[in-house]
Order: sequence, then C-alpha cells, then structure tokens
Amino acid sequence: MHEPTDDEPPDDAAEPGERRPSRRKPLVLLALVVACVLVVYATPLRRYFDLRGDGIQDVRTWVRSFGVWSPLVFFVLNIVGVSIGVPRLAFSFLGGVLFGWVEGALYSQFGTLGGCWLTFVVARSLGREWVRAAVAARFPRGEKLLDVIGRHTFAANVLIRVMPVGNCFAVNLLMSMSSARTVPFLLGTLVGTLPEAAIYALLGSSAGKQSVPRFVIGLALLGVLAVFHMTWGRRWFARLRETRDAAAAPAEPSRTD
Repeated sequence: MHEPTDDEPPDDAAEPGERRPSRRKPLVLLALVVACVLVVYATPLRRYFDLRGDGIQDVRTWVRSFGVWSPLVFFVLNIVGVSIGVPRLAFSFLGGVLFGWVEGALYSQFGTLGGCWLTFVVARSLGREWVRAAVAARFPRGEKLLDVIGRHTFAANVLIRVMPVGNCFAVNLLMSMSSARTVPFLLGTLVGTLPEAAIYALLGSSAGKQSVPRFVIGLALLGVLAVFHMTWGRRWFARLRETRDAAAAPAEPSRTD
C-alpha cells in the first residue's frame, strides 16, 4: 500500500487555486428555511391565511383599518409573506376581497413577484455554490434538472408556476440553486403566476360581493387552466426529450465512395 509522503497532498485536498464552497452560508440558509416553514405552518400565523377558516377575515379587517394606506400595507405584507413561504394564492384571494378583482389581482401579483425575487436572491447568495457542488458530486439527475432549468428558465418557470398544485416557496428555492438569470426568472414568475392570481382574485371578489356568477366563473377558469397545463406541459416535455435525445445521439460517420 502506498503511503503518502510529506511532499504529496492528501487525496481529499483541494487542487491549487481551487476554492471549496463554505458550509457556513448553506447552514444559515437551512436555518432560515426551517424557521420560515415553522413560522408559517406551526404557529398561529397559519390560521390567518387559511382560506377555509375565518382568520383571513381578521387580516382583511386589519388591513382595512389603515384606510388610504391599505394598498401599501397589503403590498408590503404580500412581499414579506410570500418571501417566507405564505401561500401566494391566499394573498390573491385576500386582494380580491379587499380591492376587487382587477386591483386585487394587480396588487397581489406584484407583491408575489417581489416576494419571489427576495427569496431567490437570498437563497442564491447563501446556498447555490455549495448546493451545486454537492448535487454534481452525488446526484447526477439532480444536476441535469438544474441544468435544464438554467437553460430553459422562462419556460420551465412558467410550466411549474402554472401547475394547479405546487409550492411557490419551494419553486423559488429550486430556481435559485440553478444557473437561472434574474430577468428570465422574474418574467417566468410573472407569467406563470398571473393566471391563478387573477382567478383567485376573482374568487375573492365574489366572496366580498356575494356574487355567485363570479364564483362559478372562477371555478370554471381553474378547470380550463388545469387542462391547459396538462396539454402544454406534455408538449414541452416531449420537445425537451427530443432535443436531449438528438444531442445525445452519435453522429453518423460520413461515407466516401
């Protein structure tokens, strides 16, 4: 067995000029993510954004107590809430209740965009370098997923966001770990979250005005959105597989007569 000499570096030593990602920042990110999840889902805050309970009515009363400043208070609350993991659709619904369909959708949409951007920036600055290195070393399929998201940021973001089920906070974290650029991320988030935001604001306005037709239209639009996602998602994944297979296929040798 070969014993390393004093002149030989150990097997796990970093190459000259190679900088190992620090573990301090990822640990800070992990602590922040765990804290956000606990605050949102394991504290009384949860009842205030549960659409099935009466807590959201308390939030509605509190926001309205600010009078002309209510839109600004709602906007800031939306940014902070979405950035720590509060479901964005709760704000869309609440915006519809407070300000009506159009204004509620706009306020909640741009508040959601601000919250997603905040999570994206913080998570990327704290964890991407270490996570990418760890994924590349241990999870090849995970590395391919991050690579696809990085190369098709807008389309992948829209496809994930428009899904009838999902978690906005988790998607922001996933996107931040890829090589996705900020502008395609923001545009994909804007486009991908807009349909559901508009629909839930419509449902919220129907609750605020006791309008049954608006409620029925909102439910119908949710069904249309689900069908659209299934159709477009399948086509996009099929096209992605074709592109990947074509790139992986070996080139045919040229023939000479």
